[in-house]
Amino acid sequence: MKLIRVQTIGGATHKLRTTYQEARRALDHAGTVVLIGTNLNGRRVIIPIASIDSITEVFDDVD
Repeated sequence: MKLIRVQTIGGATHKLRTTYQEARRALDHAGTVVLIGTNLNGRRVIIPIASIDSITEVFDDVD
């Protein structure tokens, strides 16, 4: 499973089920206001683009 870790300006960390390339593509799109993903518990996570500090790829193999 592909995972990314999103660190926000406020210090919160989210692990989302997506690839780094998909997240980067969404962030580079001009009309994107929020990043929407699914966390490890299967719940939807909505993160405003303005609050994202960094995105890193995680190499965990969690099923």
